[in-house]
Amino acid sequence: NEPRAVAAFDSRPRMQAAYMRWVASSAELIKQLAPNQLVTIGSEGWTPYADYVNVDYLAAHSDPNVDYLTVHIWPQNWDWYDPEASLDETLELSRTYLEQHVASA
Repeated sequence: NEPRAVAAFDSRPRMQAAYMRWVASSAELIKQLAPNQLVTIGSEGWTPYADYVNVDYLAAHSDPNVDYLTVHIWPQNWDWYDPEASLDETLELSRTYLEQHVASA
């Protein structure tokens, strides 16, 4: 669930490459063991913390053994939701987030 390539700044390219190898090898293994099983990564999608997560969302899901994309929405964790403020803004940000991911799928 929500795998990441978190690393110190100077190690990010190496960690992102390792993450991509992990996605490819894991998805391939699942398909070998269970060829009819749908495979996904469990990614959050694009987050407000892309530098921290260090994952190329579309590249990771373009592996031929990955069947579909996932997203998770964390409005409060991402500071989109304030219990004292209006819910409308949170809903709009969440809706836009989903629409962006659907358009990229």
